[in-house]
This record gives sequence, structure tokens and C-alpha cells, in this order.
Amino acid sequence: MFSDAPAALTRVVADFNGDSVEDIALLLKSTRDSAEALWVYMSGLEQSKWLLLNQISWDPEHPDVGLSMRVDKAEPGSYECSSTGQRFHFSNSGLEYFRPGSSSSMFFWNDAKGEFQQVWVSD
Repeated sequence: MFSDAPAALTRVVADFNGDSVEDIALLLKSTRDSAEALWVYMSGLEQSKWLLLNQISWDPEHPDVGLSMRVDKAEPGSYECSSTGQRFHFSNSGLEYFRPGSSSSMFFWNDAKGEFQQVWVSD
């Protein structure tokens, strides 16, 4: 896979849910096995919480896999789902979650559901 990712592609700070408080997204690598996960710390005026957005675990035959995914800030705007062609419009910053040279998706906060929504933008 890929060697260790540059710090710029493992951490994003932005207001994901529009509450005027910055949240933090981190792409974390396990030190015990070849697992990685995308976590978001939702900072809130009343309550803060950690949310697990995605986790990848490699089998024991691949003990030393580096980070395979990257994360970057996705600007508010319209995005098209690659599988359905449906367009989504997001008013807050989100996360681009991608494998370099391969698949890419966007995570945006859905106020109505109180959770992140994932939209695939490439295969």
C-alpha cells in the first residue's frame, strides 16, 4: 500500500455541523495491527463526542500495512454520487475520504439525522 501519509492528509479541522465550533477529523493508524480508522471529534457548546466514520482492518497475513486512505477538507457545495448520479448539496464543510489514485467519498453532516452522510464521488 502507501507509506505513512503526510500529516496534512491525516487531520482536518473545520466546523462540520454548522454550530460555529471547530471539529476535528483524524485518520488514525493502529499500533497493534494493520487497522486504520477515520474518527471525528464533534466539539459542541453543550456536548462533545467522538464518532467513528470508517474502519479498515487488514488480515493477519498483512501485519505492516501503512495508511491506505487519506482525508482532506471538502468545501460546501454540490456533489454527484458516482453510482446513482444523484446530486447532493451541502452547506457546511465536510471530509473528502479517499485512497490516492482510486476511490473517493465525501462525508457531510446531516442535520435532520444528526449524523454524517457518505456520498461516493468516484470508484
